[in-house]
Amino acid sequence: MTGRDERRILELYEKGFLTKEEAISCYSNLGSEGCPLSTEDEQNSRWNRRFLPNFKIFSSQKWMEYYDLPLLSSFFLTIRDGQVYFKRGDQEGIQLEILSWDGQEPQQLPNVEVDENQLRVHLFGKSQVTVYLPECWLSILELKVGQASVNLEYAPFEDITIESSSDKNNRIS
Repeated sequence: MTGRDERRILELYEKGFLTKEEAISCYSNLGSEGCPLSTEDEQNSRWNRRFLPNFKIFSSQKWMEYYDLPLLSSFFLTIRDGQVYFKRGDQEGIQLEILSWDGQEPQQLPNVEVDENQLRVHLFGKSQVTVYLPECWLSILELKVGQASVNLEYAPFEDITIESSSDKNNRIS
């Protein structure tokens, strides 16, 4: 099997035309060794263990998640209410602190996803986020802030997009 065929099978799988089992079957029928989809679960489990947050509980009403992530080129943040701070970090990767308040429904808990050199953070309840960035240029920053205020003390991004979906005056500094 050529590299072109392998890429095409992966492309069809990613677009949803093939199920995982069908894609693995295509690999085995064409005589390819080492289907990348068969080890996907192992890679995901290693990835998730590596980037699980550290939790700190300050009181019965507040808790913090801390992520230490590798250098990623794009950062997408969606927050409905709260505060966002971008600061200069002292490490090569990205550090992310999320301070949340108790009493949030399970569907309102923070959602942090890392995929293909992109960091996506979705915060549905009131939160305070501090992002420590390395001293190098990054590609894209996209913020959807709802009613949150944003402090761009340090923003080494080539392209910055900020959307507000509320009538409240957001404070962006």
